Amino acid sequence: MLRSATVDGPGGHRGRARGGRGNRSGSRRDGRGVAFNAAARRGEDPEFGRGQSPRDRHLGDPAVTPNPCLAPVETAPFFAVPVHAGVLGTAGGLATDGNGQVVDHDGAPLPGLYAVGNCAATLFHDAYPGGGATLGSAVVRAYRVGQHLGSLARSAEREVASAG
Repeated sequence: MLRSATVDGPGGHRGRARGGRGNRSGSRRDGRGVAFNAAARRGEDPEFGRGQSPRDRHLGDPAVTPNPCLAPVETAPFFAVPVHAGVLGTAGGLATDGNGQVVDHDGAPLPGLYAVGNCAATLFHDAYPGGGATLGSAVVRAYRVGQHLGSLARSAEREVASAG
């Protein structure tokens, strides 16, 4: 649920109570909201553990206490939007060299295979500091891949010209 005037229209639902407007949002009316709000007031999230790690708390809202990662959902109007799984970022991926070439276990490049963005291992290793963190490295790595492929193409052209 989001409490925001910016989410209203065909992609979202607005109501005066959680799960309102005939519960078109697909949210449940099984008393879980009451339990969630009680736990949130204590700064606890027994179902998902939000705010239990220092990383969670760092990314939370410091103005929200006792847990910067969650707060009770109590004040109408309420807005619900469908949420679908997708790839935001990774804390893994294929290992690459400085040219974006995928490397094997010994660090040798696999000819013709490149990876950038969320397909490549991140420079943050096994961490994901937050939304957008992979964008800068994706742009830089894509540039490096382009430079490398351009260099290979120019070398191939020179070989063809000198052989011809």
